[in-house]
Amino acid sequence: MMNKKAKSKTDHSWVSTTVMMTLLGVSREHLYRLRERKRFTKGTHYYVVDEDAYRPTYRWHKTRVAETLGVKL
Repeated sequence: MMNKKAKSKTDHSWVSTTVMMTLLGVSREHLYRLRERKRFTKGTHYYVVDEDAYRPTYRWHKTRVAETLGVKL
C-alpha cells in the first residue's frame, strides 16, 4: 500500500488547503468549519500530512470535496 505522502506527490487529486480554498472560492476558516461539522470524512475528503505537528497540514481530495458540496470544478 502506498503511503499518503507518496500519494500526494503522484495523485493530483489531493491538493493543499490554499488550492482547495481557491477552487471553491471559500476562506480557510469556512473550509475548516465544514471539516469540524463533519461534512468531510477523514481519509476520504482530507488527510493530515503530519498528525504530530503543532499546526497540522491538510491535503484535500478536490473531486470528493466538490461533489460533497455540490460544486462543479
